Amino acid sequence: MATIREYRAAARTMYGFEVGNFIYDTLEWAADAAFGGRVTAARPVILAPVEMGPYNRHAGWYGPRQLGQPGPILVNRHHVAVNVDDWFAVTSPDSLRDTLVHELTHAYQHEVVMVRDGGDKTLDPTRGPHRCRSWYEAVATAAPAVLGVEIPAECWPLKKSARRNGKVVKIIPEGTVSEVEMTHWPGSIRCALQDGTLDLPQCSP
Repeated sequence: MATIREYRAAARTMYGFEVGNFIYDTLEWAADAAFGGRVTAARPVILAPVEMGPYNRHAGWYGPRQLGQPGPILVNRHHVAVNVDDWFAVTSPDSLRDTLVHELTHAYQHEVVMVRDGGDKTLDPTRGPHRCRSWYEAVATAAPAVLGVEIPAECWPLKKSARRNGKVVKIIPEGTVSEVEMTHWPGSIRCALQDGTLDLPQCSP
């Protein structure tokens, strides 16, 4: 398996020092600060069109690991642009940083949480990997370092049984972080905190 230094060197060669360093500085910080070193930053990051949905809107994609190797991260090439020296420059540091954190959160979800639990019974393949317990746990693990807040389990948007009009139905209780906010972590939760539509316990980042 390649080392973080080898992946960083390869990224510098392909994308230039600015982009290569930005990518692996972010991943190393997140792996250590957000996930306590339980997931590795030593994994390939590829800049390319992420054409998995309409209009090429996907910011990134995490590929589940194969044969014990850490899963790769695919980042939409629109995060970078050619600068005046005919090399790549980061166009939006905040957006690229959020994308890398989001995809490393998927790595923690698949490589740590789901390995520990032998899968995730709440993961519905028809709804994707963002609306399940393993994803919510991964987001909650990273939230103190990334956003300076706690997301306790009672705030996760997991469906619970409730009686409505004499029938038992599945509902998401009020006062939770919404599925949409969890799906678009971390940017969506940051925005909700800033505009006051979401209130979560504060902690030291």
